[in-house]
This record gives sequence, C-alpha cells and structure tokens, in this order.
Amino acid sequence: MPELFDHADPHHPMTDLDMQFLRLERRAQPMHWAITFELDEHADHLSLGELRTRVRERSAASHRFDILVPDRGWRRPVPSTMAADSDVDQVEAVLVDDHAALQVLLGRMLSRQLDRTRPLWRVTLVTVEETGRQYIVLRGHHSMADAISAGGFAWLFADSDVNSSQFSRFLDSSHYEVPPIGVRATARSLTGLGRSWREGAASGRLPKVSRTGERRARIIKIPTVQFRACARAHSASLMELLCASVGAALSRNQFDPKHPVSLFRTTIPVTLDPELRHVGNAVSMAMLNIRGDEPDLAKQFVHVRTQLESAKRDRTELATYQLSRTPRLPWPVERFLTRGYFAALRPDIDVTLSPAFSNTSSALGRKVSAVYPLGPLMGYPLAINALVLGDTVAVGITADATSLHGYEQVIGTAILDLIMAPADIVAAIR
Repeated sequence: MPELFDHADPHHPMTDLDMQFLRLERRAQPMHWAITFELDEHADHLSLGELRTRVRERSAASHRFDILVPDRGWRRPVPSTMAADSDVDQVEAVLVDDHAALQVLLGRMLSRQLDRTRPLWRVTLVTVEETGRQYIVLRGHHSMADAISAGGFAWLFADSDVNSSQFSRFLDSSHYEVPPIGVRATARSLTGLGRSWREGAASGRLPKVSRTGERRARIIKIPTVQFRACARAHSASLMELLCASVGAALSRNQFDPKHPVSLFRTTIPVTLDPELRHVGNAVSMAMLNIRGDEPDLAKQFVHVRTQLESAKRDRTELATYQLSRTPRLPWPVERFLTRGYFAALRPDIDVTLSPAFSNTSSALGRKVSAVYPLGPLMGYPLAINALVLGDTVAVGITADATSLHGYEQVIGTAILDLIMAPADIVAAIR
C-alpha cells in the first residue's frame, strides 16, 4: 500500500507534553487509553482475518504506526521505529461470555502496561458470546496521542472513503508547540488554579490511587436525544450537564459516608491547539470543584456554571501546563518532579466530553453504534469520559480497583438514573 501520510516525521523529538506521560508511567500507573468501538448489533460478523488485513494495510501508510519508545530504566527514553523486516502482530481476538465480562476485560486492558518495545498501540476484536455483538478495542499510549489526535489511530480500521482528511490531520501534522504565554495570562491562570486548589483542600478527599495498578471499567450509553433534552430542560450545555450529573451522582453515593467529600477536586482536559490539527499531545487540564453535598441535579447547575466560567476566564489549564513542565535534567529527576507535581495537585476525578471520533461512523463496512472512551488515571482514582456519536452518548468510567472497589458500577447507574428518569425531560423531548 502506498505511503499516504509521508509528512509525519518519526524522528521528531517528543514535546514536553508527550514526555509527561512517559515520566508518569510505572507498572502501577499505566499511561495508555482504550477506546471501544461498538459495532451495530445487526452488523455482519467480523472475522479476525479481515480486521488484521485492514490494520496491516493501513499501518503501512504512516511511520506513526511504527514508533516505539522502549523503557531504558534510569536513562531518558528515545523514540525509534520498528525494523522494516519485523513481523509484529498488533491485532488479536478475544471471546467473552457477556457484557459484564467485557467490562472486566476492559479494566484488565487498562491495568497492564503496553509493551513499549513494540509500536505503542494495539487493536483487539472482542466478541460477546451471549449476544454475538462485537467490539473493536483500540489502545494507544498517551505519549503518542491525546483524546483529539487519537482519531488518527482510528484510521487503522475505520472506513474513510468519504473523507480521509478527518484522520490524516492527526497523522501528517506536526507536534504542537505551545506558543509563549504572557506574564499577565500566567499570573491570572496561577491565581485561579491556586484559588480552586485551596477551595478543594478544605474538603475531604477520595482515596488515593493505589499502588496495585488494577483498574475497573464500566461503559454505558444514553440516547443523544435524551441527553440533549435533559440539557435543554435545564438551559445547560452538554458539558454542564455532564459535570452536574457527575456531582449529583457522587453526592447521592458517597464512597465513604462516614467521611463525605463536600467538594470533588476535578480536572477537565482543555486543548491548547485551537485548530485541532496535531500529532501527539496538545491538551492540558483546567481545574474546578464539583459539589459533593448536593444530590439535586437542578441545584448542581448553579455551582457548575460558576466553576466552568471561572476556569474559562482564568484559563487554569495554562497554569497546569506551566507547572507540569520540567527543564532538561537527568531522567530520574524529571520523573520525580512530574510525579511530585501530580501528587500535590491530587484531583479526585477527571471529567471529559471528547470531540474526537465524531465522524467514525463505520468500520470495515459495519456501522459503529457507539464509541466508549476510557482514559488512564493520572493521579485521580476516578475518570468519567463521554463522547457523542450520532444518536448515542457513550460514557466510559475508569476507577482504581483497589481504592474504589466497585464504585464505577454505582456511579454509572446513578448517572443513568439522573439523566434518563426525570419527568421534565420526557416533556422536553415531546
């Protein structure tokens, strides 16, 4: 297959945003994401051979798919490419009993580091024996792509005969270089971050991320018409609804009722690349606090709007970017500084509404009915990621299996109940 994306330079040095995930990674803290593409229940059965052929053809079109970053212990990792004569199979198939077993599998996939002596992505075809439904699970190391540029990796199997540019801009673009940040913008951002951090410090905390590295996952989906109607009923944006529903769900289901959390310190990914055209990473994190003492969804919106407006005004993502950067130092020192910063930041949860994959509507001729995003735990024990695709809002929940045993199931059910049940939403839909 001809090389379509010949502008991608595999030897381009990783940016500090990319290296951040290599500094954070250790056996107890894997730094890869998993995105699950649910094929339509009426789609023809997809064979491993068909998927493997498509992935092999597509992966030959860009050097991006050959990059690996072996762990060198105390020495700085150096990106390289897989030898041309290597015959490494990046595609596998797994059979699970039912939907519950699928979620267990996803948690296990997030618990084990990717082998960095191989290209930093994997594709797994999962078939649920009980229903016959199939899923394509794409895993990628966060140093290679954020929630936006991960769209380039979906090109490995997605149908792209209509408009392949939606994928090529994440494969043949350059790494994003953050422009200089002015003194005033930096000062305002640092002030806003400090204020938010201190507010959260006055509350209790969720348990810290454990050292086991074990993860649990839950995936749920909500009809887009229901999600939008719920937001419309409260005159809210989709992001406001997601944050408010998370806050109400956590308030109704405190992990430790004897030590309740009144404010959940929350990070929200914010892209620094306004054109959304890059390889690697261009995302930082804004910080806000979500109430943990307000079970009423309608009342959550007042505080959520104030918090989101403050984060937008102060641009706290600039402060988190500035503080997470490290000068060129011995690799162990860089790792120590980055891990220390995230330990000090210590958010409780991460909430994401991802704009990626909006056009990934089919794969190998099969309709994709939902795309579930699951992210790594970067200092927080709970991550809630949502993604809108056509008529479905898919939500992926990742939790530390030791610190928050079973909590992902409780919170997932609570979010569904909050968005699906209210009578005023039914009226809004009509």
